[in-house]
Amino acid sequence: MSKKPADPEAVKILRELAAHPGNVTTTSTAKYDMMGLNLSTADICDTLLEWIDELKEVKQTVMRGKDAGRPAYEIKPTLRGALLYCKFIVRDIDDQNKKLCIISAHVDH
Repeated sequence: MSKKPADPEAVKILRELAAHPGNVTTTSTAKYDMMGLNLSTADICDTLLEWIDELKEVKQTVMRGKDAGRPAYEIKPTLRGALLYCKFIVRDIDDQNKKLCIISAHVDH
């Protein structure tokens, strides 16, 4: 599936969830990628917040593999002089509780 702009409601949810980095989870891959760049979950959340606040386009795609079919959201920010590829999903804990998960946060190739 090709990437398209995320709808405004999805961007709003991403922003709300990224504002609370203590509640954000990461995959093991993202955690190790971030450690290699000396970045924290808060750094990636702050970058997502800045991206959204600057009205830059968040791309929507669809996950493959473990989370197949789930919408995913991508940005390509520059952080500490490196162009990064960051991918996020929103997991529904229940009807009212959602949690942001960082899937990827590595240097863009």
